[in-house]
Amino acid sequence: MGATRQKQLGKAQKVALASVAVLATGAASFVTVPEIMLAHGTREAKRCLVSYESPAPPEVLTCREPMEWMLLPARLPWTANRARYRAEELNARVAVANYVEAAVGAPSAERLAKAADALELEAEVVKKGSQRLAFDELGPSVGAPDLGREADAVGDRRTLLARGDMWLDFRVRIAAMRAALLEADPKRAEALARRYADYDPRDHDHRTAIAAVLCMGEDTTRGFEMLPFVQDDRAAKVRGHVAGFR
Repeated sequence: MGATRQKQLGKAQKVALASVAVLATGAASFVTVPEIMLAHGTREAKRCLVSYESPAPPEVLTCREPMEWMLLPARLPWTANRARYRAEELNARVAVANYVEAAVGAPSAERLAKAADALELEAEVVKKGSQRLAFDELGPSVGAPDLGREADAVGDRRTLLARGDMWLDFRVRIAAMRAALLEADPKRAEALARRYADYDPRDHDHRTAIAAVLCMGEDTTRGFEMLPFVQDDRAAKVRGHVAGFR
């Protein structure tokens, strides 16, 4: 009886050890598999983005496969932040790449309009998400997506004018007024200048550009009224510097 009992105990211990081993292996897999998926997705995302820089890039970049590898890691607490940040960056870089391609790579008015909408959407996602100002995990450091900035960079006058009322960056506002003048639409340029003047901008270049456009149109009085601030502000700064040397 004693020998039989010992054999039974020995089998039970082996079963218990085997169960522990299985559970440990499962737990390790549960932890490591998402890490492996995230690492693979990151590598594939970088490879996909590099393909855009080839001599014959795709007309529409999607990078869907790398995104699929990040879905599970994005749902698990120990990989969620990294996966979501990289997915956000991937979508942003893809949106910018498609916009630039539609504007200057293989120009297409239809694709450019869609790409502009997609870029604007991704910019909003970043603002409501990580709120990062730059991305550097999937490639060279680049700024967060900004439709106005990109439209100015590629000379997309259609987008600059179509969304002229929404621009907040003064450099993009100046570009929008310039675009209206280049399109021989002084009325549109003047309308934009009046809207921007409502914000009473403090930047000298911004204020001067608005005043100049207003003076070209029918609102010359308002244009001239904006200019003394530039002169007075510069004079005040000079006086401040001079006073500092006394």
